[in-house]
Amino acid sequence: GDPLLALLAEGTSEKNKTKFEKMEAKKKKEKEERRKKQRDEEAAAATAAAGPREDPLMPELTENLNRQMSMEEDASDIDGAIDLLSGGGGGGGGGLEKHPERRQKAAYAEFEERMMEQLKEELPGLKRSQYKERIFALWKKSPENPMNQQTEAYNAKVDGGGGRQPPADATMGLFG
Repeated sequence: GDPLLALLAEGTSEKNKTKFEKMEAKKKKEKEERRKKQRDEEAAAATAAAGPREDPLMPELTENLNRQMSMEEDASDIDGAIDLLSGGGGGGGGGLEKHPERRQKAAYAEFEERMMEQLKEELPGLKRSQYKERIFALWKKSPENPMNQQTEAYNAKVDGGGGRQPPADATMGLFG
């Protein structure tokens, strides 16, 4: 068995290989190095995504009380008091939203990130563009889409009594 292995090892030595065999071996080696590098990068990304490392030199973080105080509803002038009493709220928290398109981009980015993971599990093997097309179709119908939520006209009146009221039979339709 040993003389046969010696002959085999001698036959595969570098000097006895043809130019084609040498090129193939070089390509194979480069491919393995790329795979190893990619695995190392993925492992590094996974450890970075796992969470922040505990640093003994970093002081313990405490809650920012200034943000809490600014979030409380507070009226410092007459207009603020009227807005607060009419249900507008200081930070836009009450009532209907007048400009949903302002937060659409951020909401879609969050939705896309979440749905990409879910779709990759359900439908493996699709191209990225196909995943994005499916996610966008889901986004158009999603209740998370700000444009699908009930909004208020940008120029709506604050007081309810000043506008014209529609006739009582107008809500029933023409033949109702």
